[in-house]
Amino acid sequence: MGRPKNESAMKKNWILISCLILALLILGTPQVSLSKDVVRLYFFYSEESGGRKVNDKFIKPLSKKYPLEVRSFSLNKLNNYDILARFEKELKQEDNELPVVIIGNKVLGGEARIRADLEEIVRSYAK
Repeated sequence: MGRPKNESAMKKNWILISCLILALLILGTPQVSLSKDVVRLYFFYSEESGGRKVNDKFIKPLSKKYPLEVRSFSLNKLNNYDILARFEKELKQEDNELPVVIIGNKVLGGEARIRADLEEIVRSYAK
């Protein structure tokens, strides 16, 4: 004896609904990053230099487009200032305006330079 027609029809409907849900999940999921390579970004700021604003306006939006690993350092702590000084000395790019972003061997000092160059550098490292 075969299955009743209702059971067969229900099974086909379930398969169809499952496939539809899967397709919607795949197509509806936004692409979070354009690359698989993680870009490590070191962000040195002080509250007085507007570091939080730079983070919110320029770094956070990029982390939605690229796979950024951001490490933030408040320069209100003396140890963090020493870390920045070692980075700058190693990269031979000292006395930068605050805030400072370091990616690979690139140092961006000051809000204007970060605003102008950050996305292009992140994109080049993400490739």
